[in-house]
Amino acid sequence: MITKRQKKVNAIKLLLLFALLLSPLLALSTDSYVHLRPQFLTNLQGSKKYLYTEVSLLIVDDTTTEKIVNTHLPLIRSSLVDLFSRQSLKNLSMKSGINGLQNEAVKLINKLLQEHGETVEVKRVLFTKFNIS
Repeated sequence: MITKRQKKVNAIKLLLLFALLLSPLLALSTDSYVHLRPQFLTNLQGSKKYLYTEVSLLIVDDTTTEKIVNTHLPLIRSSLVDLFSRQSLKNLSMKSGINGLQNEAVKLINKLLQEHGETVEVKRVLFTKFNIS
């Protein structure tokens, strides 16, 4: 008969084995952030309100991806300003509108990178500050 202590030891061994098997996969999936500075400030379409936001890009943690993103940063920033200025107050007043804007920004950036012959991609666009005034 297996005692409670033996069950605990077996469970710990199983967890350690599981962690050992997953460690190579976890090491491969590290991410990094590129913070776009300065912040964005743009008028909202059809409104006297403006959008102030700080943006960070989630990328694969390797120097090649970061270098490529930084090389194209002026184009990325300009495209994001255009995208943000096309937004309406009504759309951005809903959480789904903000999430949709993040998704649209990812697609836009990845399309720009691809059009310039780059094979890297941005995983997510994060709004670290988001204010409508």
